[in-house]
Amino acid sequence: GQNTHVALLSISGKNGKELSARSLSVAAENLKNTVQRRLRCGDVISQCSASQIIIMLRSAGYEDSKTVCRRLIDAFVKAYPHTPVSVKFSVLVLLADK
Repeated sequence: GQNTHVALLSISGKNGKELSARSLSVAAENLKNTVQRRLRCGDVISQCSASQIIIMLRSAGYEDSKTVCRRLIDAFVKAYPHTPVSVKFSVLVLLADK
């Protein structure tokens, strides 16, 4: 009966600076590893582009999903404080067919 939410985490250079392909690749791998370590076992993660990671958050409300994203980004920043990237997120609901 609960909706599933999809979160998109997007990586970009801090202060609008362009990232090298190497910096982007390392940051994306580090973010993916951070997310994998902190999600519940029923949640699904995939890297959908060089700069984006998508997460399917099952049985989580919209506000809870936003909180999860903020916590994931905070954990990433704490683990990699000198990374030259910033991470933003968006959350959308997946409506089940009835």
